[in-house]
Amino acid sequence: MRKLIVKGKEFSAVQVQVGEDIVAQHAASEFIKYMGKMGIPEGEGLNVKLYRDENIGIDGYRISIVDENTIELVGDCRRGMMYAVYDFLRIYAGARFFTPTIETLGEGDIVVDKDTEYVPAFEIRDMYFPKYVSDTYWATKNHISCSIKPEFGKSAGSYSAGGIHTMEQITGVPQDSQPCLSDPEVLKKAIAWVRGVIEKNPNARSVSVTQNDNVKGYCTCERCAAIDAEEESHAGTLLRFVNAIAEDVCKDYPDMLIETFAYYYTQKAPKITKAHPNVYIRICSMCNCFSHAINDSSCPANRQFHKDIDDWYNVVGIKRMHVWDYVANFAGYVHPNPNFITIRDNMRYYAEHNVKQIGPQGAWDSRNFAEFGELRFYLLAQLMWNPYMDAAEYYRHMDEFLAAYYGEGWRYIRYFIDWICSASIQNHVTLNLPPFEIIARDKWEGMLETCEMWWNKALEMAGDKAENVRISMLQWEFMKLQFHPDPVKAEEYINTVEANDIAWSENYFHIRRDRMAQPPEDWFKE
Repeated sequence: MRKLIVKGKEFSAVQVQVGEDIVAQHAASEFIKYMGKMGIPEGEGLNVKLYRDENIGIDGYRISIVDENTIELVGDCRRGMMYAVYDFLRIYAGARFFTPTIETLGEGDIVVDKDTEYVPAFEIRDMYFPKYVSDTYWATKNHISCSIKPEFGKSAGSYSAGGIHTMEQITGVPQDSQPCLSDPEVLKKAIAWVRGVIEKNPNARSVSVTQNDNVKGYCTCERCAAIDAEEESHAGTLLRFVNAIAEDVCKDYPDMLIETFAYYYTQKAPKITKAHPNVYIRICSMCNCFSHAINDSSCPANRQFHKDIDDWYNVVGIKRMHVWDYVANFAGYVHPNPNFITIRDNMRYYAEHNVKQIGPQGAWDSRNFAEFGELRFYLLAQLMWNPYMDAAEYYRHMDEFLAAYYGEGWRYIRYFIDWICSASIQNHVTLNLPPFEIIARDKWEGMLETCEMWWNKALEMAGDKAENVRISMLQWEFMKLQFHPDPVKAEEYINTVEANDIAWSENYFHIRRDRMAQPPEDWFKE
């Protein structure tokens, strides 16, 4: 039987004092429910007071020992109350919320012997993994900002209206092109559109005015070309355009923010134009190398990204930076993506560079995952909440998840993860690479027997977690077929992937079945 011990005094029950606020009521019910599961029922015992304090920072909380009989869980006016409860369970009781269906409640006594106070570095922590983020209960337990149910508390004002890649909506220009941003008529359309969006979404904090989703569709007319040449960046025309919108809109909506992207050809900051105070930038890591940290000066792609972030702050004067961070290989969701070292390094980098909103995007259009999507979700959630964690804490989170999700053979899966990360570190891994450009073929050849042993051992020892191992093992089956193509095994493999609602790559759910006698990387080629 677990014991609840506060400053050396043992309690067998908890009695919660809470007001009528819907978030506080929900937080109290969660506290009572989980303490009950841990063997500490509701009743006469430790006094637990839950209330709000508007002076605590965004999404922050405070857990305080008031006296020998009383503790307080105090949250900000948003979601801090919920986070106080879940972090009490996590810090003092050892609870973990790994997936919507897998959580552990810890072991041993629940010892509360010190106060805890925390305000996260990132005000908004989005995550573009629909499978889990759509579960607002799991998302809130792991400090993700996306839930909108009233009982979980309101977000830190992240509601951005209009969507993304909005130029098509604004001007009618399709996604494979861009409008002329120096055309006064286009600006008039944009202002009218933004004002209409605000009227339809009175609770929005920002409106997205963002380029269409293509690589080089920018306008090359004489006026646009002259502006971009003067600014030494194609972001020149975009920033002037967005500034003009903000200037007009803020006359009537002084607190409304206008969001735009630094994405592909607009990643580089303009040299001359300063940002309007109501404009903020969401910079996208689309062109980065994902096998090296952003602050690794030996990596050309990341060196440029680091410079661009600095320039948006120091040259353009952006006051608020958001990051859209890519953490999947869009060329293939079904083969290994060894970025588990760099996601920790990069999250710390973003926090140290005053990023206020972070949003990792993985295999966003896949219902399930053949690789380590579930592990990556969990680790990213922990990193967004505490980007300053050291390597020991990070790998403790990884090992805890692996053990809970894969069963007793989890260490063999950890061996595989460690190897793919170390084997890829010498390469520059970009967003759309086939497997042998991530890890060289000869390196794989030297490890085929070892990798096979690791996965077989993990499966053998998995117990009731065997299906989780089998699904994640699909990445290894993909690699085996690369070396030993077999049309019979290929058909079985393809059927398994598609039966589990796993997408092959971004916007590509089906492959060429007439090529099953070839290695899997050829299945995707037109």
